[in-house]
Amino acid sequence: MESTRGTYMGSSWSDFGPVRDVWVEAFRGKPYAVHTLAIAGDTVQRLLWRLRNGELPKKNHPRVVVVLIGTNDLTSPDCSAPGAANRTAAELRGLLVYIHRRLPATQVLAMAVLPKGETWPNTCSRAVTAANVRLRAYAEANSHWLHYLDVGDKFLTHVDNGEGQQNIVPSLLTADTVSPSFYGMRVIVKELVPLIDSLFAQKVGGKTSDQKASKGEGRSRTKSSRAGRARMRKSIREKVSARRKEGLDNAVT
Repeated sequence: MESTRGTYMGSSWSDFGPVRDVWVEAFRGKPYAVHTLAIAGDTVQRLLWRLRNGELPKKNHPRVVVVLIGTNDLTSPDCSAPGAANRTAAELRGLLVYIHRRLPATQVLAMAVLPKGETWPNTCSRAVTAANVRLRAYAEANSHWLHYLDVGDKFLTHVDNGEGQQNIVPSLLTADTVSPSFYGMRVIVKELVPLIDSLFAQKVGGKTSDQKASKGEGRSRTKSSRAGRARMRKSIREKVSARRKEGLDNAVT
């Protein structure tokens, strides 16, 4: 989200200024640095083009990459077209696969496309939900490197409009009915930061530092056990050899 830099399309925007403050405060004092590569209005294919053309680091690969994109691929009225959700989900999958191939030791966190508009459901909600279902399934099938986070429910408020329950997307949480505002970003970082902290301690394969230490201890115990068995075999050989020698000596006598 470009708004974490306090800008929109590269220019300062007063609505997003406070968003940057939330982002900075959330990651202050962390044992890692955070960099935002997002551009407002971006689509999956445009992001993929940028990554293919120099925006992925060639060295010093990040421990964690967070991907939140897709809302601009599902805009009204195109979002209601047949196949819109499948197309966007397929493009998201291609993007994630590309990142993993280029950064095989990096943990990737894919965030669900957020609710947008003033009410929910709306014209695009079915496609957004369907794309998120596919995104989650792909993450679960590749959990050794890909993870999924959905904070969409926290952007909805349930109200009774006189005709039954309805969800609204509070304007307090979005600056333009799409992009998270200061308060929307606070909702996101509350869920996002603990997960990044956890993933930062892992490498692909899901081993944390504690698990690595435990594995090291297990290896030490295995080595000790092998050494013990080797000493026992040596002792047995020595006893057998001694008995054979004793038998030979008695035969000579």
